[in-house]
Amino acid sequence: MAITAVIWPEEIAEEETSTYKIQISNIPKKSKNKILKEMREWQQTGDGHNFKNDKLIFLFRKEFKDQKAMLEWASSVSYPVCRVNRSGVEVEIKKKGTNVRKRASRKRA
Repeated sequence: MAITAVIWPEEIAEEETSTYKIQISNIPKKSKNKILKEMREWQQTGDGHNFKNDKLIFLFRKEFKDQKAMLEWASSVSYPVCRVNRSGVEVEIKKKGTNVRKRASRKRA
């Protein structure tokens, strides 16, 4: 099972910045330092260990100036990130350059 991440906004109204929380799951022990390095700008708020599959789980939080800044960050990390939409459904955030490659391959055909 691959590393998965889900991000959602923290419900705090009337602030200039938006605070987001992220849960990163299914982290192999050998990838722990890579994830922690990639998340060094975030505040770690929790962690855990799944003994059934011997994987790690981390929780983080961070303030962004707006949703656009969060989406830009999420599209630049090395693992897939899903966000929770208004209906409570997880939607994967597209990686940078994903659509460009698809369009270029269509033009060649």
